[in-house]
Amino acid sequence: IAAFQPIQYWIYIQNLRVQIRESILQILPNENGAIAAALTMGDRSGISPEVTQNLTAAGLLHFLSISGAHMAMVAGVVFLIFRSFLSCIPFIANRFNLKKIAAFVTFFVASFYLLLSGGDFATQRSYIMICVMLLAVMVSRPAFTLHSLCIAAVIILLFNPEALYYPGLQMSFAATAALLAVVRYLTLRAKSEVRKHSFLGSWALKIVHFVFLSLAAGIATEVFAAFYFHQFMPYSLIGNVIAAPLIEIFIMPFLMLGLLLMPFGAGTYPFEIVNWALNLLKNICAYIASIPNAIIIVPPFEQNVLVCAVIALIMACIFKTHLRLFAIFPVLIGGYYYASQPLPDIMGVQNLVSIAIKNDKNQYDVLNSTDYDFAVKAWKRAFGTDKILESETVIRSVLEVKRAGWSVVKIAQHAHMQCDKTALIITKYTLENCQSFGVVDTKIHKLGAFSIWFMGENAYRILDMQGSRNRAWIN
Repeated sequence: IAAFQPIQYWIYIQNLRVQIRESILQILPNENGAIAAALTMGDRSGISPEVTQNLTAAGLLHFLSISGAHMAMVAGVVFLIFRSFLSCIPFIANRFNLKKIAAFVTFFVASFYLLLSGGDFATQRSYIMICVMLLAVMVSRPAFTLHSLCIAAVIILLFNPEALYYPGLQMSFAATAALLAVVRYLTLRAKSEVRKHSFLGSWALKIVHFVFLSLAAGIATEVFAAFYFHQFMPYSLIGNVIAAPLIEIFIMPFLMLGLLLMPFGAGTYPFEIVNWALNLLKNICAYIASIPNAIIIVPPFEQNVLVCAVIALIMACIFKTHLRLFAIFPVLIGGYYYASQPLPDIMGVQNLVSIAIKNDKNQYDVLNSTDYDFAVKAWKRAFGTDKILESETVIRSVLEVKRAGWSVVKIAQHAHMQCDKTALIITKYTLENCQSFGVVDTKIHKLGAFSIWFMGENAYRILDMQGSRNRAWIN
């Protein structure tokens, strides 16, 4: 008996991914083919930066990655189609429980799609939640979605503890938790209502609920997007409300149908509908991106704001009664932290290859940026290009800086300098017998990237790689 070699099966899956992508690009050779491949397998290569920027402005960039929504749509469509097919066979429909059979088949299809998609953390979260619900259907037990969300978190963190710091996983769980909290509130509210709505009234109510759900998921994820990517998309709600039905009704179902019919040579017709829908989607995103301030740069803020937002979200999920209103207090505290946090006075990276100093106009003068511009690009993304003023000035020996309310700052490029007791020394060398009130050693193994706030004369606060994150590999 041949030994079991998982690597061979993984190579087979990767080759299958490549073949599917090539087949999609043969039918849709334009950029829409690259988008269809991204929706199928999460491969974004071939998508232009302009389209990516437009999708970001519309709050739809997450649709290009295999997220929980894709897994849920695949599982839901397979469950519905297979159950409907079995119900057309009287011999099976009269003797067996069709829901259990459909759930059993959907489990294998979802497992295969997990392998085909690449197994991102957000996809794993959705897959585990779907498996819990399918298992509940097969054993005739109710599945409470909040419990399945907790089970997914435990399993993922048990095998991948580092996933806790992955922004995609955090945003996926935050959006799902917000949706569950809103769905539970709307369900309880619907049970308490006695009067019945008309046909038009019921559809109008469904539209309002959809907008409410999109708003809740958007707010939950925008906080993480602002923290990690320093961006806020004010029109993302409009983009999701307009484009989400287009994706869920036309793009994903016909894309799946085209993939199923592709081996029989009949996948061209569904892909024509996908091509039309993708063109409409790109036009919608381009229009939203053309609106002024479609993407607002958010200056960096500390983790306290994010922690307050997470606490508020947890309270909204856990509490069932009016106690959920107490979630407003962490929101207010987080807003206070954000409003009261000043911008750094000095920013720099290891070995002083780039350093930015705030001027009197609340802008930053960048020094030493001629040989190393990675940090400068990151600062421009975080603060905006109008806030970062590049300079060709290179510190050769010692640069002395003085601002109102600051201590004297001496930025030294050599180890031989006179230490001043009232000065803050920023250097990449070890200074012996230096009597200065503060010495910032920027050697990479000591500090890494850093930010400095002055708290008055001879007082400062520094946030660096060691102080902000207690990582086990930094000693």
